[in-house]
Amino acid sequence: MIVQGGRARFRDLCPGAVAGCLAVVYAGPGEAVQTYPYRLDALEAANIVAAEDYPYKRPPGWSFVDNIHVTGLDVYPNGDLLVVFNFRNAYPIGGGVARIAPDGQPRWYRQDFSHHWPTLDAEEIALVPGNRVGREQPVTYVVGHWQKELECPPDRLRDDYVTFIDGQGHSCRRFPCWTP
Repeated sequence: MIVQGGRARFRDLCPGAVAGCLAVVYAGPGEAVQTYPYRLDALEAANIVAAEDYPYKRPPGWSFVDNIHVTGLDVYPNGDLLVVFNFRNAYPIGGGVARIAPDGQPRWYRQDFSHHWPTLDAEEIALVPGNRVGREQPVTYVVGHWQKELECPPDRLRDDYVTFIDGQGHSCRRFPCWTP
């Protein structure tokens, strides 16, 4: 059984990692058989997407290390983790997705508005929920014969979607994965 960790969690099992364990695999009650150190310092540096493609709004003094937390994970057949993060004090909250080696080193990280519950399929394609922001078309609510357009700036409108990501962290245009 794999147990999600995070900053300052399972420090006794990952003593060399300042942030504790990202995850721990247990074989039985209290019997840890695999630990994944949480290497926050390496995570931000491993980002493979352009920051201008995913503009976050954050308050002055915002810190990556202080505001990122784990929200979901899955395990690749080779033991790597697929990990999704959320941000505190940021808009949108989706902190991205990463592939993490068993030694805790990120193979890649996408700071791309991904959030929550990743899933790996049989071909090792990651299906990850995320947000898109900046929709131009306003939201219109319709109830019976009543209709109301939501007054909201376009940069505050979010739409959910699922990204298909191959093992190297590249988005796929369709399923099965294909890139131009």
